[in-house]
Amino acid sequence: MIRHRKALPYSKRLVPGVGRTLNVLTGSGGWDRAASETWCHGVKVVMPLGSDPEGYDWSPARSFTDAIIWAFGKSEPLSVIDDIAGHLMQFHHLVLFVDFTGRPAIIRFVDEQGEVLS
Repeated sequence: MIRHRKALPYSKRLVPGVGRTLNVLTGSGGWDRAASETWCHGVKVVMPLGSDPEGYDWSPARSFTDAIIWAFGKSEPLSVIDDIAGHLMQFHHLVLFVDFTGRPAIIRFVDEQGEVLS
């Protein structure tokens, strides 16, 4: 059965070829950061806190080379962050996780063949 996947919030603003890095904002503070005109002038989408990454369409991410997952405020469990990274790694050579919630940061690098380097 094919199920419909929702567009990530702010993904309608994505413009292919504008910027090389996609910023995925998570956690309870993700919405405020996405709405900010002064924080990160790059390309931003929101992964709503408590939502299942499987329920979203990640295909717009293919227009970007790299991705950064930013966690603000109350964060998702690491298993959800890992799911988000898995979706992004379909399209990116580098996925970086930056955590501002006090939890140790996890960084995952992927080479051109899709092999996880760390």
